[in-house]
Amino acid sequence: MSNIHDFIKEATQKLLGVNQEATQVILGEIEQAKNKEELLNALENTLVLTAVLHPEEDIQQAAQALLMPRFGAQGISMLREQLSIFGTIAEYFPWMGDYAPLQQENYQKFSKVKVDYIQMIVESPLYVETYLDMGRKLYMMFELEDEAKTCFEDILRINPKHDEAQYSLGRIYEKQHLYKKAKEHYEAAIRHNEENVYALLQLGYIKVNKLNLNEEGIEHYGKVVEKEPYMAEAYVRTAEAYLGLEDMERCQQFLEMALSINEYNEDALNLQGNIYWKVKGDYEKAEQTYQKGLDHQLHGDNGLLLGSLAEMYVELLEFDKAKLFFEKSLKAQPNQPRVLALYTNLLVKQYQDYGAAISAYENYLDIQENDVETLRTFANFLIDYLNDEATALTYLEQAQTLDPDEDEAARIHLLRDSLGGASNEDEDWEDDEDDDDDDDEFMGGGAAGDG
Repeated sequence: MSNIHDFIKEATQKLLGVNQEATQVILGEIEQAKNKEELLNALENTLVLTAVLHPEEDIQQAAQALLMPRFGAQGISMLREQLSIFGTIAEYFPWMGDYAPLQQENYQKFSKVKVDYIQMIVESPLYVETYLDMGRKLYMMFELEDEAKTCFEDILRINPKHDEAQYSLGRIYEKQHLYKKAKEHYEAAIRHNEENVYALLQLGYIKVNKLNLNEEGIEHYGKVVEKEPYMAEAYVRTAEAYLGLEDMERCQQFLEMALSINEYNEDALNLQGNIYWKVKGDYEKAEQTYQKGLDHQLHGDNGLLLGSLAEMYVELLEFDKAKLFFEKSLKAQPNQPRVLALYTNLLVKQYQDYGAAISAYENYLDIQENDVETLRTFANFLIDYLNDEATALTYLEQAQTLDPDEDEAARIHLLRDSLGGASNEDEDWEDDEDDDDDDDEFMGGGAAGDG
């Protein structure tokens, strides 16, 4: 072993690499080395990852054998406990029981020792995808948004060019209605990987539906269609963009292409129903179109279609039916801020049921606690209808922490004054920059319009 530093570098690469044969060979060389203790000191954390996380059991056991003299069985067990999130996230799923608390607890255990391992995990072609997948599961399966966000941020801090982490972080910001931040991450994902069709799809969605940049959105959708010609959603989104441009001929062409790929695509049926209702004024055909999707066994109680039906019933002054369908929609898909706003407006304006409206907001925020737009909307509701400025202030402050905004900071300052409380920190509100677009509303596979 002519140069120990070169050997350590080579050993690190092989232990963290995907070539299992090379990993086994290097473990054998460490075992036989005359300066074994010196190598173990230098490679300790790398060997811990190999002993606990490597997908091949024989490689785990070989690494564990090297570590046993210095840690003992109890120490090895403690190491496994610290890194247990990597096991439980792959073993326990929501349909098996309420495992979100377990996943959160295990992630916190890892967080306490993460500094020793995160650089190697992110730089490892073997483990970085495991960590990315962990973030996706924490978010999509267990709704542990903060933990998932940390995973993606860890990856990007070390490797800003990781397009999937950029995309995944963008999805979180989009769900929080922080569209400016989401847009920046989608653009970064595309900049580092032009083939990332899901980033292209979501960027197009934001430009069309949130920024009213229909032509730019169509350009992004066109790139998706070039790469994925059988992705029905790309055709639906293009049809939406042409509808925004009032080009009904092109809109209908792309809508028909989407339905030719999947005649029961809920987004396509929803758009077709909306055209019958809002453009052509044909309520009967609109209802039949929405119902076609709801009657299909794959869709059943689809939140999107139920919400559109409910909204149409409001226009038809069929309020009891609208209330029922709004409730069904939110039960089927709770994270629909627009449906929530329409439903609570109906409860207040037609039923004067403020308690039910409060419950609807609270139930939504239990699930989407970082939804900036809904936090501010609920605060407005509390002020306008209940004159509850104190409770409203807590929601506004939470939103301001997530999305600093100069106008909102001034408003918070005034509310504190009206309640007789001085600002504890002064928050430098005069210098806060508006970090989001004025029109803010609202893995792997991305449903552009979800939420």
